[in-house]
Amino acid sequence: VLPDLQPASVHGKACITTCTNDGQLHMRRTETGEGTTVMAVTGCNGKAAGPALAIGEDVSDVFLIGTMPPEEKLEVLVQRGAIPASDCNLTEVDDDGNTCLHRAALHGNEFEALLILSLESGTSVLGTLNSVNQMSALHYAAGNNRVRLCKAMLDKLPEILYSRDRSGQTCLHLTAWKGYKEVTKMLALRGGRELIEAKDSKGKSSIDKARIGFKEDVATMLQTMLQR
Repeated sequence: VLPDLQPASVHGKACITTCTNDGQLHMRRTETGEGTTVMAVTGCNGKAAGPALAIGEDVSDVFLIGTMPPEEKLEVLVQRGAIPASDCNLTEVDDDGNTCLHRAALHGNEFEALLILSLESGTSVLGTLNSVNQMSALHYAAGNNRVRLCKAMLDKLPEILYSRDRSGQTCLHLTAWKGYKEVTKMLALRGGRELIEAKDSKGKSSIDKARIGFKEDVATMLQTMLQR
């Protein structure tokens, strides 16, 4: 979120990196709330050239969330049906054992998930496992191939990477089996050998799961990462 700057002064004051495509930074203003101005700086055809979470992504939601006070975030979540009331306990689970963050990740509602993570209680919500299958919200995000959301979750609570579901599977087991190469690589780089070699309750590693899912390219990638 930037103050009212001229494009020429953006680099020094906002720590924005130069866009590798056309080298241009484009400024866009959006009016929200009562007179609040949100300033987004974009480059590369609308892709972010700034904060780590936003690099290479559509910046509209990332920058907007950064401008919102907690009470407004809760109000938005209530309006979108993500939570029942602004004063509810966000770690409460529904009949399926899911928290509000599980549901957002499961249904691909990244904006809602990022809102929840940005709240003070975001860490405790992320650390709450599904009471039925023991999956974390990271399992759901990874299983739905949501790379940006997975990164946001790991930045918030790094140790969630090693959580296991009822079958002893990590999120890497799921992505390897499904053949999601980008998110699998990201998770493996973060978790290293410990995560790649982790075995589920049946003694299967993520490499085994990739081969079971006939994703030999993913299995080869993980095997190569182990040999480095």
